[in-house]
Amino acid sequence: MEVYWLKQRKSVIWCFLCLFLFQSLAQKQLEIKDTKLRVVVVGDIGVSETISEVKTRVVATIRREHERLPFKLGINLGGNVYPSGSQKGDINSLDEVFSSSFPREIFSFDFLTVLGPVDYKGDLETQFNFHQLEERFHLPAKNYFYGCSFNNKDVMLSDGTSIRFVCIDSTPIYQTGLSKNLILKVTSKEISDQIDILESWLDNSR
Repeated sequence: MEVYWLKQRKSVIWCFLCLFLFQSLAQKQLEIKDTKLRVVVVGDIGVSETISEVKTRVVATIRREHERLPFKLGINLGGNVYPSGSQKGDINSLDEVFSSSFPREIFSFDFLTVLGPVDYKGDLETQFNFHQLEERFHLPAKNYFYGCSFNNKDVMLSDGTSIRFVCIDSTPIYQTGLSKNLILKVTSKEISDQIDILESWLDNSR
């Protein structure tokens, strides 16, 4: 897998892979007619290009790289709406920071998305709902894996390689003050169960 990393600012990488909470199965299967998967990684996208010259330059660079050698998948590490997350029902802000910067006619692939600390300051359900309207903003739940759970096929390369993406929201681990947004209190057994589930997913990948 080839990963092309572009991030708007050089601060702490917000949440991505860690063992926590529960899982949601995202029924997706992506077949790539190549032996490599080219992925673009972004984060802190939650400002409009109209007010951020940095984001404008980053997006322009991503577009040039995509024209040179197309990406097949995106990963979005959170920081989806600044400065205070999404206001309840405000789909327009998400459309501006995501769809306008990464239009479907250029970037037709999914961006596997997780939440960041700033997103917890706002309404999380609004971001989940935006995924229903704009499926490429792939945030079906706080925690999910990208693939078809029934046949254990995720991203399939032409040589038969299967790549599994496990996306888990680790923000509550490091930002304990955000506990009011947690859906449940996690017990040691639940953490152990989560580890077992994650290991079983990974065991089925090659």
